[in-house]
Amino acid sequence: MQLSQFVSQDRFISPLVAKDKVEALEHLAAKLCQTETRLPRHRYLAELLRREAICGTGIGKGVALPHMRNPWAGKITLTLGIAPQGVEYNSFDKEPVKILILLCAPASQSTQYLKVMARLSQFLRSPEIRDSLIQAHNFSEILQIFAGEITDIKENHDTKST
Repeated sequence: MQLSQFVSQDRFISPLVAKDKVEALEHLAAKLCQTETRLPRHRYLAELLRREAICGTGIGKGVALPHMRNPWAGKITLTLGIAPQGVEYNSFDKEPVKILILLCAPASQSTQYLKVMARLSQFLRSPEIRDSLIQAHNFSEILQIFAGEITDIKENHDTKST
């Protein structure tokens, strides 16, 4: 499975500027609802916040993976926010979050949803991937990172300039 099949320029925010977790989730939910019209924004945001109250999704190392299955989703999507300045998110390691990936999946696709979550977790373990996502200059580079074509943005830019 390629994670790149779930990302879209229409669901990409960079830079994401938010003072806290709630504001960051509001931005991600609004961006998602621009492309997935089956989602009632206020209900989706309420469900995200309810989910966060049960168990936070700031997994550490500057990453948050808010996620949920719901009856309004038409397909599995990832909405990506890059916050170079960081967002206070109450993560497990108490560090600000710079990479926020909102996973939305139809309630009927539990198996695929879990596979995407596992693949995202594995993908984001790499410090090089995390750094590259934060340093990416545009969505094209983000897509290349998700497709596995670039692992080091800095090295890629250095090579282009020589």
